[in-house]
Amino acid sequence: MKNLKYLAFGVVALLLASCDDKPVEYNYSDLGENTARFKVWHAVPCASGASNNIYQMDINGVTYVNNGAAVLSRYNRAPATNLATYSTKPGDFNITLYKSSSLTKCYEQTAKLEAGESSVWIYDYTKAPAVFKEPEAPADLQTENDTIAGCAIRVYNFIRKTTNSETGEMVPVDYKIQVCMMRSGGSATNDDDYEPYGEPIAFGEATDWFVKKIKKSVFNDSGYATERFGFRMIENGVDKGWVTYINASGKETIMRNHTLTAYFGRTYRIILTGIADSKTTPVLYDYWTER
Repeated sequence: MKNLKYLAFGVVALLLASCDDKPVEYNYSDLGENTARFKVWHAVPCASGASNNIYQMDINGVTYVNNGAAVLSRYNRAPATNLATYSTKPGDFNITLYKSSSLTKCYEQTAKLEAGESSVWIYDYTKAPAVFKEPEAPADLQTENDTIAGCAIRVYNFIRKTTNSETGEMVPVDYKIQVCMMRSGGSATNDDDYEPYGEPIAFGEATDWFVKKIKKSVFNDSGYATERFGFRMIENGVDKGWVTYINASGKETIMRNHTLTAYFGRTYRIILTGIADSKTTPVLYDYWTER
């Protein structure tokens, strides 16, 4: 027993000595203030399917993959986690994309990134990405009424009008888009019940963050309501009616009554992309929760 006791003391002493001699270290880099942080967004009109998903991204010499799965899906973002970003040094920014599991190179372009947070939008495989310096979203969205609070929304416009039949180039819409939201108690099919939010945006532009006050649809819950969007054409400052497109069934469709389940204090990014006269890559409305 004495021998066992001495052996136990020896093992404990050895472990304590190991902890003293070899402190635990973590491999990390301090980002600091002079760092460019960014998400990459996919907005290239294309058919749904794995062959159009991005399986590898090379950014400034760093390769990003996802264990055999897509790292950037069609009409999606990377990193996919809310608030997560990639980081690099400000300045020239090179990005190369490989689609499908066969890693077919489909994109290589250069842009510039500033310090702070940006979003990088791949909207055409033949053009440099659109880079938006992202302003801070509104934070204080509470009101004095505990059944009403705000959510913040930002909308990005990448809708094409058509595809040039000779060159294959996608032609952007030649009008601006006015974002509208249905007022509380309104009818989704009544034009007069939609009111404008933010300034009209041309192709490749985004609205500023705007706040929509939402009222709880159920009193005893965390606070949410279904909000409805519509999008109108603005030409030379004149309202020309609702944006229309051809849907997957080949029918003309009005861009109205698009829904968002909005929660108290949340922020949302809405993407508009697709080709207005194409039923194979029709116009898409979709949104992502930011926080």
